[in-house]
Amino acid sequence: MRVPLVLLGFLALATACGGGGGQQTSPSDLRIETSALPAADVGRPYVAEIVAVGGTGQGNTWRIRSGSLPAGLSFATGRACPSWTAWGTLGQIPIDTGTGERTEISGLAVSRRNPGILWVHDDSGGMAVLHAVDLSGALRQRYVLNVTPNDWEDVCLGPGPNASVEYLYIGDVGDNGSRRDHVTLLRVEEPLVPASPGPEIALAHEAFALAYPGGPRDCEALVVDWATGAPYLLEKSSAGGDAYRVPMPLDPAWTPATPGPLEAVTTTRPLPADVTAADAARDGTFIAYRTYTQAYTLPVLGAGLSSAFTATACSFTAPLLGQYESLGIAPDGLSIYTTTEHTFLQPASSVPVQRASADLEDLPGTLRGAPSAAGTYTITVEVEDASGARAARTFDLVVR
Repeated sequence: MRVPLVLLGFLALATACGGGGGQQTSPSDLRIETSALPAADVGRPYVAEIVAVGGTGQGNTWRIRSGSLPAGLSFATGRACPSWTAWGTLGQIPIDTGTGERTEISGLAVSRRNPGILWVHDDSGGMAVLHAVDLSGALRQRYVLNVTPNDWEDVCLGPGPNASVEYLYIGDVGDNGSRRDHVTLLRVEEPLVPASPGPEIALAHEAFALAYPGGPRDCEALVVDWATGAPYLLEKSSAGGDAYRVPMPLDPAWTPATPGPLEAVTTTRPLPADVTAADAARDGTFIAYRTYTQAYTLPVLGAGLSSAFTATACSFTAPLLGQYESLGIAPDGLSIYTTTEHTFLQPASSVPVQRASADLEDLPGTLRGAPSAAGTYTITVEVEDASGARAARTFDLVVR
């Protein structure tokens, strides 16, 4: 995978890489062990972790107690490369052997409005149906859209015109032969799922036709920027893919006859081969995506998801033994869910709901972004653990 350089500041490299610092206060055995920050360059992606040791070792939160960061950098609790637990199976989604529904699940989104609900759908050959299932896999409700699908490949949640609700975005974007002159993005208000299943419910939708610059592309992954509402399509290619952004605002005049213009965010194929699913964390800190064999996170380095595609991807183990084309991030950003299409490797009657969770022990403070002004910036950083103990350290950050 070809990606631009990202500067990572770790404890072992801190002193050698640049800026000074070192003054520390600590009222307990909790202390900040990182002694210095690596230097940064104007306009270049930058990530640096500040590590604490001692204390409870859990629930660390970080803040800048005094001083200011250069414009373009932000500071928050979390790792540049999050750590995730092993994947566990929570339940089984039943396949309807009569209709074939849920045989080829290709999209998955995790609801906040309906806690414990996953939205899933089938891909090529499937009907225009969204299924609300719970974490055990049980079907809670079936929803239909009055549209003829071509190849639904992903679903995700995001903001929309009504700020009081979230929206489901469905990507009818599959194009295995790269022949479609346009693809379609569907948007519906997320419904409130009833307590017990009932007759199918029809959902009103909006449709937006879109065309790629330079001709058709295959795509199976869709994300929406929670800050701006802009959807992004991530190309699926055996040679690695590019990212494309939908211009805002979405325009109902984008029809098959006059599709809206997708904007190329990358032109160097920074994505790995065969990206099959993606999602964006609601807090705007990372994107997660997967291929058939591996999962990845991308840190968001600045304002908007576009900055993520200049970062180095962090890989982690993904479930195998299936045809995995779905992934969704929990509302709190602390869990990732996936499931697979039915294959000969899976039981004929169901497919698994699987989850990996974030490792919350010993979280560092992380500076990330691309600084826009040179100079030396003095900041005092404070960490607090779950017991309320605090420690602080002063750093000089040199931006060249």
